[in-house]
Amino acid sequence: MGMSQPALSSLVSKFEQELGIRLFDRTTRTVELTQAADDFLPDAERILLDIESSIESLRDSAALLKGHLRIAALPSLFSSFLPALLQDFRGEFPGLNVSLREAQAGELVELVAENKCDIGFGIAPDDVPNIRFRPLFEDHFVLVVGAGSPFAGRSTVPWAELADHSIIAMQLKTSVREAIERAAIANSLHLKIAFEVQYMASAVGLARAGHGATILPSTAIKDIGLEGISIAELTEPTLTRKIGFVQNAERLLAPAANRLVQYLDSHRVKYL
Repeated sequence: MGMSQPALSSLVSKFEQELGIRLFDRTTRTVELTQAADDFLPDAERILLDIESSIESLRDSAALLKGHLRIAALPSLFSSFLPALLQDFRGEFPGLNVSLREAQAGELVELVAENKCDIGFGIAPDDVPNIRFRPLFEDHFVLVVGAGSPFAGRSTVPWAELADHSIIAMQLKTSVREAIERAAIANSLHLKIAFEVQYMASAVGLARAGHGATILPSTAIKDIGLEGISIAELTEPTLTRKIGFVQNAERLLAPAANRLVQYLDSHRVKYL
């Protein structure tokens, strides 16, 4: 406690005089709590815990005022809710510095697992040790075509009808490509890949120009101009994926990351 024994005894005595009740029964050999002090002990412990919690909350607030938040996210999410979420979140904590990494699903998990990012926004990973996933919403895949496509103007297109159509696909090892490949195998469908691209905007541009159809998650096309393109729901079956938080299960979330999670939970209707 950083106090000498006489000073501590004097402090206890003054406290007892102020309360008007004895807290300790003292003999030359023992010091024991009185019944009144024993009754008061749970309240005292709770008060100390409340003080510690309040101090920790202040420290978290201080960290948010001048902290650093490292986020990894799928490229498609930069075209949907993430920019608006971060704009509003930083509006509340303008001193917070945010680092963003666009990452494919596998790389995203590695960044979080290796503590190179505080939190990730991605798809549910396969059974990866030390990684915790918390779903936020379900994303679905759509077909994007140019105005001259035979699919233009349709609201739905079954997977089977894509068999003889040129497909503009994302590169191999991306989560979008892997999901599409799995769907094609499940439907015994051989996709005719005409182009492979790195960016979703490139896929949409090629589709708009009439080079084929592209299959993209609905989140990726929310902010894409619809002029010259047509969007249809893919059916039989519908292809979906879960989007959520990816975090390291062996570490507590950094204060800024934890507050971001709380903020999104409180405003999920606005963003999701």
